[in-house]
Amino acid sequence: MREEGLDLHLLEHRLGQIRGVISARVVTGEDGEVGEIHVMADSQRTPKQLVRDIESLFLLHFKTRLDYRKISIVQLEGERSGSMGRIRLKVVDNKQVSKTQSRRWSVILEYNQQDVTGQWDGASSATEAEGAAQATLGALQGMVGSAFTLSLREAKVAQLEGAAAVIAAVSLGAPPRQETLIGSSFIKDNVAEASARAVLSAVNRRLPFTLE
Repeated sequence: MREEGLDLHLLEHRLGQIRGVISARVVTGEDGEVGEIHVMADSQRTPKQLVRDIESLFLLHFKTRLDYRKISIVQLEGERSGSMGRIRLKVVDNKQVSKTQSRRWSVILEYNQQDVTGQWDGASSATEAEGAAQATLGALQGMVGSAFTLSLREAKVAQLEGAAAVIAAVSLGAPPRQETLIGSSFIKDNVAEASARAVLSAVNRRLPFTLE
């Protein structure tokens, strides 16, 4: 299958419709053929079932047979119902890094009864929203692994329905094919906590977990 006859966006969209698939990325080689398919899936189905469905998709929609060795599957541990499990925001904190002009932001998430920590070192001028958002993404990146990347596009305080809230824009995927996810959270206790929750709200649209 050559790239000139392949709509990569359509293919990734079709792969994303397979039951159990959270996100998919297709990499082509210099010859224009599909070289690798990276799939992030939940744990409700076995890798063998997912591979079989991907092979069937290629045969039915793209009239070609796909070598199963080109398929890489990363599964997120969680409930068979399709949920990764529950994530609870436990701690959002920041402190001055000694003898530097930067601050270290730390976020602790509780996931499946285990703590997952994310950290981000940024300039002292970084906003609370940005620092907390970056640290939250660091924790989430550790959960999903390296097959897909999470990066912050923007996190800022804004007015929603007359109340202050943090809006976060997060990129999921791999360049040049990324999707931007938007999440928001009203500020109750402080900006940093709202920012962490805004990031979790954004990725909750693509990663099947439940935020407590």
